Amino acid sequence: MIEAEAAVELEARPPQVAEPTGAPQHIQLNSNAILITLPAGKGPLRILTPHAIASVRGTTYVVDATDGKTAVFVIEGVVAVMPTNLTSIPPENAFILAANRAASSIAT
Repeated sequence: MIEAEAAVELEARPPQVAEPTGAPQHIQLNSNAILITLPAGKGPLRILTPHAIASVRGTTYVVDATDGKTAVFVIEGVVAVMPTNLTSIPPENAFILAANRAASSIAT
């Protein structure tokens, strides 16, 4: 489930490998915030912003993209976050956010 602000700019990209649920594998978030609830055992799902990539399986979190930065807040579960200028997920310099943790000012 994805909840979005009224003016959010989203683009869902179909999975590279067919999944039975038909859920997108990647969502491009260009501005504003979305709340994502991904049940345990579902995913992976990656939220791509101009500044960061948040990659998860089974969790609830918020991603907010604004001019110049991205903020991620984890409500439940764990999210791997890294700047978009890195090429693999999860690289050794990605950082892991657990429940009730946030990262902001992620900029490239």
